[in-house]
Amino acid sequence: MKTRTPISRIIAVSALALGISIAAPAFAASQDQCARGQNDRLPMEMHHRGGLGDLHGIDLSADQVAQFGKLREAEKKQMREQGQSLRDQHDALRKLVMSDAYTPAAAAELIAKITATQSEMAKLRAEHGNQLYKLLTPEQRTKLAQNELTGHRPMERGNKR
Repeated sequence: MKTRTPISRIIAVSALALGISIAAPAFAASQDQCARGQNDRLPMEMHHRGGLGDLHGIDLSADQVAQFGKLREAEKKQMREQGQSLRDQHDALRKLVMSDAYTPAAAAELIAKITATQSEMAKLRAEHGNQLYKLLTPEQRTKLAQNELTGHRPMERGNKR
C-alpha cells in the first residue's frame, strides 16, 4: 500500500534543507573570521564597550590604536573572569531556588554577591573608558564631544538612529 507524503511536509523539509545549506557556509565563514581575529573591529567596537562616545571621524595614530588594543585585551581578560564569576553565582542561586535548602537569608547572600560582581564590572568598564579617553589628544576629545552633541553615539535601547 502506497502512502502519499503531504505537500506541506515536502515543502517544510525542502525549506529546512535550503536554510541549512545557505546558513552553513555563512556560519563557517564567520567562525573562520573570528579565528583569524577579523571581527575585532578596533577601535570601533571598543568605544561601544568601553564607555567612550562615538569615535566616528576621529583619526587615531598607530600608537593610539596599539595602546587601545592593549587596554582592550586587559579589559577582556578582567571581564571574562568577572563574567565567569557572575555566571557561577547565578547558577548557585538557581540551584538554591530549586532545592530544599532554600532560605531567604541564603538567597540574599547570593544576590549580594551577584550585585557586587555586577558593580565591579560596571566599575571596570568606566575605568577602561576613562583610560581610553586619556589616550585621546585634545583635538580628538573635542571631536568626541561634538559627536556626542550631534547624536553620533552608540545605539542604546530604544535609540534608533
